Amino acid sequence: MEEKEKNQKKITYEQLEAYANQTVTQAQKLAEEYEKLREAYKQLVSERGIAEMNLALKCLEHKDLFSPEFIKSIVSRIEESLSPVEEDSKEA
Repeated sequence: MEEKEKNQKKITYEQLEAYANQTVTQAQKLAEEYEKLREAYKQLVSERGIAEMNLALKCLEHKDLFSPEFIKSIVSRIEESLSPVEEDSKEA
């Protein structure tokens, strides 16, 4: 065990500092990438919601082609989408 410890290299303070700075830089890049992905996700969710609303409105335009139960569920979803939502104190 002692021989193994002798063979291990000790790093200098400067090397440790450089490694810490590199790690901080990588963390900052990851945080930036996370924010970009988060914004892209929010955009996709928004676009999907708009597409779903357009489809729901088309269903209402042609309600004679659908069952009354289906139209009722569509109306409920539209009402739910258009109703104000209480905002949580925490943001996702």
